[in-house]
Amino acid sequence: KFEEPKWPYIYFGDISRRESFLTDNIDPTDIYPKTCSRIGKKYQSDIPDLLTPEEIEEQKQINIDKEIEKYDASLENESQERNYGNSKNKGKKKRPKFKEETPVVLRGSKYELVYSKPDEWKDEKVNKYVKDIKEYHQEIKNMDLFDRALLELHKSKYDIDKSLSIMRNITLKDLDLPTWSKTEIEQFENAIMKYGHELQYVKQEVPTKRRKDIVQYFYIWKKTPRYKSIYYQFCKVHRPG
Repeated sequence: KFEEPKWPYIYFGDISRRESFLTDNIDPTDIYPKTCSRIGKKYQSDIPDLLTPEEIEEQKQINIDKEIEKYDASLENESQERNYGNSKNKGKKKRPKFKEETPVVLRGSKYELVYSKPDEWKDEKVNKYVKDIKEYHQEIKNMDLFDRALLELHKSKYDIDKSLSIMRNITLKDLDLPTWSKTEIEQFENAIMKYGHELQYVKQEVPTKRRKDIVQYFYIWKKTPRYKSIYYQFCKVHRPG
């Protein structure tokens, strides 16, 4: 006589042997039918051939290029919509297409240790070292000076006297900080009036300077009285009110 299974929920999935459930010989204490053997092509994974190291590097570069293109496209669309998308600006000339100067290196793709304070050193010792360099080079108002100071300290194996002697002879050229002519400054300020903070477009208006130079100069120039009066001209046209 057929007896109802004692367990109310019975597994009856794809890998069960359904015929065992339908026969009269089922054990009433079973909570699920016996499972099938999962051997054969139907149950195996298709594993692709492994890539060679050269193919892996090539694929990485392809992925990086795609990310750069995607980022540049979104940046250009966002800036155009923000500054040229409203009805008041209809009919205005669109910005020129941004031309990539050099390939962009994604953040974190390469690194170099430039400073690691010895455990026995106190912060006051490092602060005094940096302060001495700042007082000696009062004409250089750029954070690259302090980055270079820490790098020289690291390269000299944290010999302060040795690194100080090197830093006293550091010049703007050594720090890769170019000087700006009156013509270049005028081109830069005219570009700010035209494009605002979109420095990739400002770079195209100052062809004699690299993008790096534009960014460095912008953050120094931004703290001068010239910034408000120049940037106001941009806001008056593109951000009225």
